[in-house]
Amino acid sequence: MKVARFDFGTGDFKEWFAGNSEVKSIKLVGKLPLDKIEESSKLIMESDIVSVDLSECENARFYECEYGSEEECWDDYANYIIDRKGGLLSPLAKMFLNKRYSTSFVIDGGMVFSDDRKVIVHQPDAETIKIPEGVEVIGRWAFANYTMSHISLPDGLKEFGDCCMELLDNLSELKMPDSVVKLGDSSFAYSDLESVKVADGIEVFPSCCFRYCAIDNIPKSLRIIEEGNCFRLSGQENAVLYLPNGFESMGSYSINGYAYSKVIFPSTTNFIAKDFWYDEIVGADGKKPKIVIPKENPFYSVDKKNNVVYNYVSNEDIQREFSRKAIEFVESETERKYLLDKDVLLSPLEMVRLSAEHMTSGQ
Repeated sequence: MKVARFDFGTGDFKEWFAGNSEVKSIKLVGKLPLDKIEESSKLIMESDIVSVDLSECENARFYECEYGSEEECWDDYANYIIDRKGGLLSPLAKMFLNKRYSTSFVIDGGMVFSDDRKVIVHQPDAETIKIPEGVEVIGRWAFANYTMSHISLPDGLKEFGDCCMELLDNLSELKMPDSVVKLGDSSFAYSDLESVKVADGIEVFPSCCFRYCAIDNIPKSLRIIEEGNCFRLSGQENAVLYLPNGFESMGSYSINGYAYSKVIFPSTTNFIAKDFWYDEIVGADGKKPKIVIPKENPFYSVDKKNNVVYNYVSNEDIQREFSRKAIEFVESETERKYLLDKDVLLSPLEMVRLSAEHMTSGQ
């Protein structure tokens, strides 16, 4: 198939396109003016074009992004369109936002994919969206600010890209296929998700990934919760949060403090941010939430008498911050034994039930 070439530095794309309506495949070159992106996208999507090559094309700098990388500038543009204007990104903008996966894209039935069809970049908004089989990645910003209320995900899906399902007001639940192993920054941030079944292969909750969402489970392979997640457990208040053996790091504002009465860290934890509780620090029952750190933990020292926790990795005495937040540190032999005996985590409700039985039995 012959590929037509257009250089944004040589003229107006609309005028050129009017004289080349038979084009099926196009290569865009030069710097695309951002005030022309909506018009250019509409021309492409409403034509018979089936492939777009962006390998030699970049954006003219967004006025608020003078020094960042091209991807960072496109992220600024996306935030401007979605967060500040409340709009939707054009398919062409999404292609640029997903150049980390591919610089060539195919268009099929209104949908846009990477050239190998493993990354879905765009699909028109609808009440129900079905991702085609064979897709392995939901691209960056693909469905941000959509009105959809249902989504069907294919087996074999491996990754949710950055901001791919940000600001979804009507989607209340999501079940990840077991094949998913990677999430992106802000993948589901600010969405009204009340139930997310997280795939067990997930090791990292990236920055703001589940911000203000409710999740059904903590995956047994989870090692890191980065800053800004602020998640809670589905259908629970005053919950006990058990983090699995192998868990290592808890970032700032990682969890919604009001949703938990207790957080139990395993002995493998080597970093807990001073401000890992977001906003509220009093549990749903009005009591101080408790932090449980096993005695075997080689990274932390707990002095219950003086309410001091010391991190040997960062050489940091974090007494002042935690005291200010009025969080009580406890070491419980029973809870520690229960935690260390469980190498596969159950659902949160089942964990709470078993823990209560364990405490009552005194085992």
